[in-house]
Amino acid sequence: MQKSDESIDNKYAVIDVGTNNILMLLARKTGKQIDVVHRSFNISSLGKNMKNGLLNQRAIQRTKNFLKDYLDFARLFTQNIIVVGTSCSREALNINQLSDWLMHNFKLHYHIISGEQEAHFIGLANVREFSDFPEIILFDIGGGSSEFVYISKGEIIFTQSLPLGIRRLHNNSARNAGKRLDLTRKILQNLKDNLFTDPILIGTGSTATSLVTIKKQMRDYDSRIIHQSIINRDELSDLIKKIKDLKPKQIASLVPFDPLRIDIVQTGAMIIKEIIDHFNRDEFLVSDKGLAFGVLEQTDQEIRKYL
Repeated sequence: MQKSDESIDNKYAVIDVGTNNILMLLARKTGKQIDVVHRSFNISSLGKNMKNGLLNQRAIQRTKNFLKDYLDFARLFTQNIIVVGTSCSREALNINQLSDWLMHNFKLHYHIISGEQEAHFIGLANVREFSDFPEIILFDIGGGSSEFVYISKGEIIFTQSLPLGIRRLHNNSARNAGKRLDLTRKILQNLKDNLFTDPILIGTGSTATSLVTIKKQMRDYDSRIIHQSIINRDELSDLIKKIKDLKPKQIASLVPFDPLRIDIVQTGAMIIKEIIDHFNRDEFLVSDKGLAFGVLEQTDQEIRKYL
């Protein structure tokens, strides 16, 4: 529902409905300044057990429950609410069960964006955050896809979305780690790797931030510590070895996250290692600025198109 200019204030809620996670950002925007008021993160597993292009009914209901809680909370802060769907929402033949429900009950559009749009938003979220680096390859590992953003001298010059996602890999080969590795390497061969001479790699998304919390043995999530931290190749190998043989509950004790998502940390870490090897880098930086921040990095006029 399009709102008039008079109804727009500087407070926004952006909800990112991914294949595995659902995230909410409440923020105030003044000019180019984005001030975080609240951030939430939950495991919706919308794409879990997705078969023949159809979302599982339990996954749809689980996502509706989280969305209702988020929206009730968000409306205490603002009426400017944007809901965005990504990988499995793009592919699901029955996604209307979620989008129709959202419109009927909350009068909100469900904005399903392309992989390229998703990558662009992730790039917007991080261009100013890492402006000291002339060449950047930014990657975001999601549940259904992975996005790559090539940034040169503060400008996004190329984006790429690959069908490489943690939940997708588990849906296709839940009990075969070797097959997941082979699929990952095969898909990464489609990456553009000749655009830059000496890029820095930056990883965003829950896998990258989870690895930092394990490395630093954090009991509480602290963006100030996680954002712009570094993990080198040796540290990543040690982290992979550390979590390889642990059970989900054991891994959950190492990170301040919902343990329901920890069963796929190993796969996410494997993908990151393969990305580092693909680009022949010795380390990567971590960002905790994702898609929702990119939505708000747009101009006010562009943001209003989503309201």
